[in-house]
Amino acid sequence: MHTRQVYATPLYRTERIRTVERSAGTAGLMEKAGLAAATLAKDLLGDAGDTILVVAGPGNNGGDALVAARHLKAWWFKVTVVFVGDRDNLPPDAATALDAWLAVDGSLDS
Repeated sequence: MHTRQVYATPLYRTERIRTVERSAGTAGLMEKAGLAAATLAKDLLGDAGDTILVVAGPGNNGGDALVAARHLKAWWFKVTVVFVGDRDNLPPDAATALDAWLAVDGSLDS
């Protein structure tokens, strides 16, 4: 019996992915990631009005969490955000996400 070997070929090599990410900017990626997380939470919880705890760290994943919190608040969930990190040293996109959270009367607990 003859078996054929199949080799996986990447669609894009790492350097090409980084080029695409740089050209698209990371803010769009953060918005998409945060919206996806918020949508999943909404689907799992169902009804608006439930209380949600969001824990956000000081990096871009924390920025994703802040975007998710903003969407959940807009969907009438009661959102508490615990932020762990130094607000003055956030990456630019995460700082933008924090500003957007605060702009919708979001608050931070620590």
